[in-house]
Order: sequence, then structure tokens, then C-alpha cells
Amino acid sequence: MEGDATKYGSLPFVDPELFSAHSQTIKSFTKDHEGKKGDNSGKSSTSRKRKLESQESGDSPEKKASDSEGFKCLDHDRVRSSVYKPSNSDSWIKSRWISCVECKRWRRVACCLPFESMAKWNCSENSNDKFSSCEAGEEILRDGEVLLEGEEHDKSYEQEKEEFSNHLSSFLSKHNLPSLKKPLLGGKDLDLYRLYREVIYRGGYKAVVSKPGTWSKIFRTLENSKNR
Repeated sequence: MEGDATKYGSLPFVDPELFSAHSQTIKSFTKDHEGKKGDNSGKSSTSRKRKLESQESGDSPEKKASDSEGFKCLDHDRVRSSVYKPSNSDSWIKSRWISCVECKRWRRVACCLPFESMAKWNCSENSNDKFSSCEAGEEILRDGEVLLEGEEHDKSYEQEKEEFSNHLSSFLSKHNLPSLKKPLLGGKDLDLYRLYREVIYRGGYKAVVSKPGTWSKIFRTLENSKNR
């Protein structure tokens, strides 16, 4: 089914059924990119540890090339959204879907996932173990679930941004903090909702500031980066 994004009223940022799974996303991401390859190649954990320490301590040409390659923008036709209303609720629940770069199957993911910078996203990075392999069939829609693609997906995303902005304004007001002026970065408007999702995906603010170079990586995923 397809539908109009404007018909469904206020939508929560994250499907409640995916929230706990989303909290494990960064662990799944780390496992796939640091441990899986090492297990297949037979390298020792010490060798992997030294390699990771070396990557964190400096910006070698290979590391810069890898970072730049990893932050290519996801094709617009590889992302879509869906909404559904549980039988015991009056609210519509939203989900995000990403197409695997390898098998092309659609996978349901948390709305907080920063899909824009995941051009190479594949099934192995899915936090839902049931659909974390290209061998798994495609997840079917729930009864009454409606797909939002193309322009409808874009409308729903703009709605998410507006809701996020409203939540942020309410938070500042509640704590007697000054309201934010329109933020600029690199001479361009900064999408705070996009920045928020990139930070959450990497484990949150404390995790980001504790690992040198992470802010730089996040910046390169944004439209504000001159390299985009």
C-alpha cells in the first residue's frame, strides 16, 4: 500500500519495537567491521587491536580514503518509510526501510539510523538478527502498514525534522535556556536532526567525544562538508 505522509498526524521518531534493537546497532556495526574480517582471515586479536590503535592514532592516506569512501550518500531510491496503526493505539507508528547494497532486499531499520551516509549498507549491519543475512527473505509489511516512497518519504522526513525541532525548543524552554538561532556550519544551514542521528548511531555524545577523530568523521557525512 502507498499513502500520503500528511494524513497520519504526529509520528514518533522510532518504532517502539525497534528501539531496543537500535540501541545494539553500533555494537553490530563494530562487530561486523572489526571482528568478522579478522575471524575469516585467521589474524590474532592482538594484530587486530594494533591495527585499530594505529587507525585511531593518525590519519594515514589509506584511512582518509576509507573514510571518504564510506560516507558516500545513499541513493534516494534505496530508502523509504512506512507507517501503521497498532490495533490497541490511536497513533501511527513509523519505520524506515533500507535496501541492501548486495541482495537488494528491503530491511526494516530504526528511524534514527543515519541512512544518508550508508551507501554501502548491507544485511550484515542489520541489528535484527532474523534479517541480518542476504539469505533471509524480505520482511513482509504488517497488516494495514502503508509504504511512503519518493516524495512521500521526503515529506515524512521533513515532518520528523519539524517534530525534532519542536522537541528541542520545548527542552530549551523547560530548562530556561535561550532558543537556538538557525545554526550554520561551513556557510550552510546545519540539519540538527541529521547531526543528532549521526551522533546517536555512534553511541551518543559521550562515545563520540571519547574517541578522537569521530567528530571529523561525522562532519564528512554532512552536506556542510566541502568534500561532499
